[in-house]
Amino acid sequence: MSDPLAQFRRDRGSQSGADSPTASDEYQAFKAVDRRQIRLAVRPTSHAWERVPYGYLLRVVEDGIYGTELCLVYTFAVFVILGRNLTPIAEAIAEERCDFVQEYDASRWPMPSDENAPFVESIEVHVQRLSEEPKSRQENKPGSNPTH
Repeated sequence: MSDPLAQFRRDRGSQSGADSPTASDEYQAFKAVDRRQIRLAVRPTSHAWERVPYGYLLRVVEDGIYGTELCLVYTFAVFVILGRNLTPIAEAIAEERCDFVQEYDASRWPMPSDENAPFVESIEVHVQRLSEEPKSRQENKPGSNPTH
């Protein structure tokens, strides 16, 4: 009896590894796909990569027509992405069709020659520590000296 799901199974021996973060010879700032994604892989060069759920994404903030700054505001962190031609990345993320966004790493790839292609110069991750409280909460604590 033949396997009715055989056409959908991946042959592990013939995978090219094109989606692998280490397999590509050319830098790719992001990857847009046709289907909505559950998580976005954020790949900075200076610290650990993260796969963050789209369900916790509150806002996508851009610098308008310039396409040089993109902020992803999550319930637990803010990712600040700087570069050029970032609008296609912002659109893919807003539609939850972005599989990954990654910072350029000169030790892994040659400098891209296409000046019109999206290019991520840096990804900063800002996380509020549990021990830190926003100033507005600290000012309203009992025993604090409120100004009237």
